[in-house]
Amino acid sequence: MGYWKNFEYTTPKPVEDGIKARTRRGEFGESQIGKRWIEVLKSFGKSNRLQRGRRYARKGQVREVNIDKGEVTAEVQGSRSKPYKVMIELEPYSEQSWKDIIDGISSVPLYYAAFSSGSVPEDFHEVLAGYDLSLTPKDQGELNTRCSCPDSTNPCKHIAAVYYLLGETFDEDPFQLTKIRGRTREELLEALSGSGSGRDTKGQSSPPPETPLDTDPDKFWKPRPELPSTDSLNLNHRTQGEPAILKLLGVPQFLPNSKKYRRSLEEAYWLVSEDK
Repeated sequence: MGYWKNFEYTTPKPVEDGIKARTRRGEFGESQIGKRWIEVLKSFGKSNRLQRGRRYARKGQVREVNIDKGEVTAEVQGSRSKPYKVMIELEPYSEQSWKDIIDGISSVPLYYAAFSSGSVPEDFHEVLAGYDLSLTPKDQGELNTRCSCPDSTNPCKHIAAVYYLLGETFDEDPFQLTKIRGRTREELLEALSGSGSGRDTKGQSSPPPETPLDTDPDKFWKPRPELPSTDSLNLNHRTQGEPAILKLLGVPQFLPNSKKYRRSLEEAYWLVSEDK
């Protein structure tokens, strides 16, 4: 018992250029992805190790973190001269699963726009749930974690420190998590650009055909023929409980609450499309 007591309270060696957590106090995880990632860590129930892991993360004891497909490797400075090696493994999706996901979102142009801007739409989690998948681990059983330290408890404080820093990484760049699951942001954009949906071979949106302006001033200011009625476009036709235009375009993903906004849009479409 004396050995483990001394081991628990050893002082880590300071690190000059360690990775310090931005979260100086309170809970980690700002985005939905970050929060979900941290919730899995909390489910391990090792409160003492998690508390010390937070201190390590905030103090900058993590020397480096490398994210690759299927795994994260890191070095954490403890009380010994040589840093401990940490590995966190999370199984990537299968090739077939990624193909199904791409096929499922390729018809919604806003996904390409969101991925291009560096964001993951909130309802992407719902898309994954339709294939019985989750971007973040569903539970601790999906994770395989190891550390070279002598602490037999898992997660140890070194693993916990890396885990907390990963939560902040996913807040800032959620595509680091899609990379672990098997696809980088660039690979997702390339897959979407090759699936059709109005883009050229370089992944750019194809511009609409241009109509040259009339050089005759009298004709230039003459009113154009009326646009077709929206009724003929059938934009408000009910499709599986929502207007077809929303089904086609989706909802802007830069909004803070896309589900709430979607309901508001649906109500607005029904009101303007009612027969007078």
